[in-house]
Amino acid sequence: MTTDLETLKPLASIIKVRIADLEIYNPAQDFDYRISISVESPWNGNNMDLIPLKEHDFERNKDRVSYRHMGYQIDLTQVSYPDGTKQQHELEVEISAELLRLELANLSQQKPNRYEGLVKGFLDDVRILCRQGTMKSRK
Repeated sequence: MTTDLETLKPLASIIKVRIADLEIYNPAQDFDYRISISVESPWNGNNMDLIPLKEHDFERNKDRVSYRHMGYQIDLTQVSYPDGTKQQHELEVEISAELLRLELANLSQQKPNRYEGLVKGFLDDVRILCRQGTMKSRK
């Protein structure tokens, strides 16, 4: 559930189901990465049904900036927790599910498609971000 921090009104509710993860160990860089496949669906039910038993275990405050380029979205997020003990920074690269489905459908129907190029571009972007984020002293 996403809530406006100023008004405390709910903005959106989703159910996210993670289908699979591929963990990539990247010893030559400062960053490893994970490729995840998830399905997100809108939640139209009672939001109280989404709250876990220990209410604050999953509460996070996010300050996010998003960029879109072609079929990709890059999210830079600063995450803080209500107790103030921990702060994290996350970088997420997403491929457009709609575009991916379209290109996969074209591929399966043996029509001209950009499926392979779309996936390759996604992986290249992630590898470049890991490489560029690695400290120069390690190179």
